[in-house]
Amino acid sequence: AQVQALSTSQLSSLAANFGTTQAAMLSVSQLSSSVLTALGTTDVQAIATGTIGALSTVQAAGLTATVLGELTTAQVQAIATKNIASIGSNLSSAQLTQLTTAQIQALSTSQLSSLASNFGTTQAAMLSASQLSSSVLTALGTTDVQAIATGTIGTLSTTEAAGLTATILGEFTTAEVQAITTEDIPAIGTTAITNLSTSTLAMLTYAQVNSLTSAQVSGLSSAQIQSLDLSA
Repeated sequence: AQVQALSTSQLSSLAANFGTTQAAMLSVSQLSSSVLTALGTTDVQAIATGTIGALSTVQAAGLTATVLGELTTAQVQAIATKNIASIGSNLSSAQLTQLTTAQIQALSTSQLSSLASNFGTTQAAMLSASQLSSSVLTALGTTDVQAIATGTIGTLSTTEAAGLTATILGEFTTAEVQAITTEDIPAIGTTAITNLSTSTLAMLTYAQVNSLTSAQVSGLSSAQIQSLDLSA
């Protein structure tokens, strides 16, 4: 009770002298950026996960890369999904691997465009269809792109499908290519289609080939056309 009676101003100068017992007594409202910065790593790690999970968006926005780097895996995973967007850019590569599926899916496409290059296959597999913008897919490595669930590929919107480039499609596995819906095939840019390799074009099913637009087909070379599945 006495520790929780201290103001954040007082704590900013006193927290450096705290031990784990006192740190564990802190209330959510006392966890300002200055207080967390004043605490030592061991003390920060003594803060209850329930307290971390109750941080407001304002408090979460104040979490620096240094403070976030001191959190345990349990504390990182306790951060509310509503707060992930506020801190995403301050997360290290190591901490990205600690995030839950819900937390990964709370990251914006803007954040993912700069963070995805640090992902592993586990994190890539957690992405939702709405997060698969062209910039995010470009940032992911080939192995990570191939870790995306076919079910996720199959639920891409036509807008997201329109962002698929020949390079990205060239990284897809056969199963991923064949998961693209016939509604999405016509949305893929003509340039993307005409720049596909014969091996990628050969992955398309008859139904997908049949859904190509005349503009998409007219740009294909004879070798590309010969690679298509034209058998009903």
